[in-house]
Amino acid sequence: MLFRSHIAEGVDASSRAEFDILVNNNLLVGELVLIHGVALTSVEFQQMANVGATLVWSPLSNLLLYGQTADIAAARQAGVRIALAPDWAPSGSKSTLHELKVADLWDDEILGDIISDYELVQMVTVNAARATGWENDVGTLTPGTAADLVVID
Repeated sequence: MLFRSHIAEGVDASSRAEFDILVNNNLLVGELVLIHGVALTSVEFQQMANVGATLVWSPLSNLLLYGQTADIAAARQAGVRIALAPDWAPSGSKSTLHELKVADLWDDEILGDIISDYELVQMVTVNAARATGWENDVGTLTPGTAADLVVID
């Protein structure tokens, strides 16, 4: 069963403490799809990686609402599966392609280009499919799966 939750959206200690509530209630499981995680540190990301949980990164919404995004470098370092998706239209991207553009810009200008184009594409395809348990149906160009193909230079 998939378990999605908007956790640690803010940047303060109480936002980070929402993660502790998950842990204390045995809800930090592989089926967890944690949306935002702006207040999380390498410690929490390592815990997520240990159980196979997924982080959904919504950089534009995070930047507009909190002035920063989840620490994607720390999440990657810990081995967390990262999916990329818009949060919601009032405070974020209107489409996944726009969110990709924001993520790529953030990566280039702030993170020092640590995320390859291939990894960014994985975040919106196979990583998202695995996070939702749909990897046998979508997310890759594999015979028998549904797919749309976009070629971008």
